[in-house]
Amino acid sequence: MRLKINAFAIACFFALTLFGCLPSAAQDSGKKNKAVAVDTIPQRFIKVEKIYIIGHKRTRKSVITRELSIEENGIYDSTTLATTLELDKQKIFNTRLFNTVDVTLLETAPGIGSVLVKVEERWYFFPAPIFQLADRNFNDWWTNRERDLSRVNYGVRVDQYNLRGMNDRLRLIAQFGFTRQFDITYSIPYFDKRQRHGFTTGASYNESKNVAYQTDNHIPTFIRSEDLIQNRFNTYLQYSYRNAFYNFHYFTVGYQKLEAADTIRQLNPNYFGINKGQQQFVHLKYQFLRDRRDFRNYPLKGYYVSFIGEKDGLSNKSDINLWSGKLLYAKFWDMGKGFYFAAGLTGLVSGPSSQPYSVNQSLGFGRNYVRGFELNVVEGPRYVLSKNTFKKEIFKTTKDISRIMLIPQFQKLPLALYAKVFFDLGYVQNYPNYELNTRLSNKLLYGVGTGLDLVSFYDFVVRTEYSYNSQGDFHFFLNFKAEL
Repeated sequence: MRLKINAFAIACFFALTLFGCLPSAAQDSGKKNKAVAVDTIPQRFIKVEKIYIIGHKRTRKSVITRELSIEENGIYDSTTLATTLELDKQKIFNTRLFNTVDVTLLETAPGIGSVLVKVEERWYFFPAPIFQLADRNFNDWWTNRERDLSRVNYGVRVDQYNLRGMNDRLRLIAQFGFTRQFDITYSIPYFDKRQRHGFTTGASYNESKNVAYQTDNHIPTFIRSEDLIQNRFNTYLQYSYRNAFYNFHYFTVGYQKLEAADTIRQLNPNYFGINKGQQQFVHLKYQFLRDRRDFRNYPLKGYYVSFIGEKDGLSNKSDINLWSGKLLYAKFWDMGKGFYFAAGLTGLVSGPSSQPYSVNQSLGFGRNYVRGFELNVVEGPRYVLSKNTFKKEIFKTTKDISRIMLIPQFQKLPLALYAKVFFDLGYVQNYPNYELNTRLSNKLLYGVGTGLDLVSFYDFVVRTEYSYNSQGDFHFFLNFKAEL
């Protein structure tokens, strides 16, 4: 028997999800605490005379001190200093440059002390073979594509993190198989003395003999050919501005050109727009991000706010004329005794509502899906998604594997296991006259279930989930990213 949901209960659920979640209106300024004259300091203040940093070989000291709220010869309230140092530890760890971070206050005399920052650097050079599925997720490949091994991408990817010790990154990709792709990206978070301004630039080219030309009953339909049937070129420049410890602004301008064979246009005349064989346009994007999560790859405390505004095409005469706005808010609670709760709300609006198939908005990609519907794509110009997880830590440990691992950065293996239950809600408004996909659009979607999450270092997460959805289907799914 299918589950029935009372409309009033749903409204209450959304209200409870958001209640108490909004971040404080007070914004941190990102500035250091100002020192107070020593002769007026009560005993409850501590003067930090020195800040010592050890363990950084490649990373420049300024990259670490950028994340500190304290400074040398600053004077701080002893009742809040421990909390401040813990937050600084999280900020340094979230640069993703280090395996471990410790920030310790060493009190050398009453009211006088120093701070020791001890870090263990990650392995920064990753030449790695590419062997990955070309589909949206493992479950889509396993079920919808019947475990077809020809739908695999292979090649080599070279990542050089922390290239010049400034948390900058160079990435090179040469990929073959289902989709041939060549990509180069360079990013540097700060290029100015005050460490507020950065940039990222990149270019990519890919071509394919296999293309999803339409979606039928919420599953993309592919065409295969012995000849090249689509290619894409993309280049962009992104400017970033970090005006406070937790606030980030990103401004992106890019150019994209796509070409497709006549075969695709014959199968779907609206693939690029009515009877168009190519598509080129300028892409503009702005993102605001406020990130107060404790650990980015698998957060347990804090919150995350992101707003993205995008514009494809500059006028009605462009091949594309599309705008969109997307808001994501996620909150994470440590409830004590190893219990945690996470809630996220995502909403998207876009227009005009009639668009070429190639730029359709949808639930079903990345983290944007209702759990229980991993096999489906639900397309529409507007959607809302609520994801909620209650979990319990089963164990958390760090194993010393130095006997079998010679590389120092991999000799300590952190492992954590969490048991969980979850409940997701979603709704997607269908595109006008989009009759191929009506089963899941314009309907309330929900999924409930239970599962286990295994978490390790280098952002490694494995999620196993057993779910029941609003279509009355039971599924077992495997995923490799945190749900929020």
